[in-house]
Amino acid sequence: MDKGLNLVLALLAFGLLAASIGILIVNVNAWDLRIVGLMAITACAFDFYRSIRRNEQH
Repeated sequence: MDKGLNLVLALLAFGLLAASIGILIVNVNAWDLRIVGLMAITACAFDFYRSIRRNEQH
């Protein structure tokens, strides 16, 4: 598969994950859920950054 297409699909997947967790965080008023949601988004962003930096192919 084309490398550019992989990047676009990875960005789309990250955006959808962040949006769905963001909606959950906004609509449910619980601090512990907000912390866990932000940790999940941060871990996903870090993994995405590492995979781009290392030019991994999945």
